[in-house]
Amino acid sequence: MRRVSISLAALYEKIETVSVKNYPKNDKVQPDYLNISRIVTPAQVLDLVRQRAKLIIR
Repeated sequence: MRRVSISLAALYEKIETVSVKNYPKNDKVQPDYLNISRIVTPAQVLDLVRQRAKLIIR
């Protein structure tokens, strides 16, 4: 699930624009990298990305 990987990478790397399509709506359908779903929901990840980069959701 490349779209989730990109959004998580944007939290740690300097990425100016993140464009995602068909982003997971809940933690049941997102891949669980290192149990991240115990800490944040997909919506919260996108909120964090918005603070660091321009976010485009399609």
